[in-house]
Amino acid sequence: MSLVRVHVYYSGRVQGVGFRYTVKSLVPGYDVLGIIRNLPDGRVELIAEGEQTEL
Repeated sequence: MSLVRVHVYYSGRVQGVGFRYTVKSLVPGYDVLGIIRNLPDGRVELIAEGEQTEL
């Protein structure tokens, strides 16, 4: 059982359109922990950790 961490930045039209809400609504189906947040420069940052097959 080896955990993997991914760090992803999303750009484009990702703030103010429900992007974070949509991602959070998908997570309960997976064994993953992490954060997703808006950045001041308009991007969204995602940090997630879990089994390779769950990410």
